Amino acid sequence: MTKSTATLSAIRGGEEPTAEEVAARIERRLGDAQREISEAFAELEILARMAARPTQPAVQRRLLTAAEAAEVLGIGESTVHGLRLAGELASVKIGTARRFPVEAIDDYIARLSQKGA
Repeated sequence: MTKSTATLSAIRGGEEPTAEEVAARIERRLGDAQREISEAFAELEILARMAARPTQPAVQRRLLTAAEAAEVLGIGESTVHGLRLAGELASVKIGTARRFPVEAIDDYIARLSQKGA
């Protein structure tokens, strides 16, 4: 006796299930499986729609801290401040915070490239 037959036999008090009972049980299980598959496909469609939505482009920061400017330039933070004090690298103040415009960093790199050419 197989495990599923033993389970059915236990339910019926030790008697073997009829073919109709086994067929009905199989049909119920197949129906349950079909519903599960349908639900999974519906969820996949939702995911596909979500993935197809255009994403917002990330906001590009235009003002960098001294540490960020140093990282972009591949130099130390104190060197960034030294360049600022020497008038080589433009910066702006917002309240007490000092920021370096991305354009100022690009201009500085362009000047370096012209000197090296």
